[in-house]
Amino acid sequence: MQKALHTGKYAQNIVSVVQNAKDNPGQLSLQDLSDYQVVERPPVCVTYRIYEVCGMSAPSSGIAVGQILGILNEFSPNQVGYDAEGLRLRIVMYIWATLILYLYPFAS
Repeated sequence: MQKALHTGKYAQNIVSVVQNAKDNPGQLSLQDLSDYQVVERPPVCVTYRIYEVCGMSAPSSGIAVGQILGILNEFSPNQVGYDAEGLRLRIVMYIWATLILYLYPFAS
């Protein structure tokens, strides 16, 4: 599959779509894709309550998600408080937690 993405039919289709984009055509070439080297990095994992949540390491958003979960972990899910705009902190926390667990469904 890697060869197909870097030099095969898929690569040609990717380059064609990028170069022929109507609003903002790019300069991606087949040479760019064939020169690409995969860099394997270990996942970033954090403990959130009873879960271990893992995501991709930098330059992806896994570190930011871990930081958000670390902040949320400091609050009790039943805690009620108010932020500067008068919204219930509890609601904001559940929205964030739901969003994060939706984006990272591989929590174990």
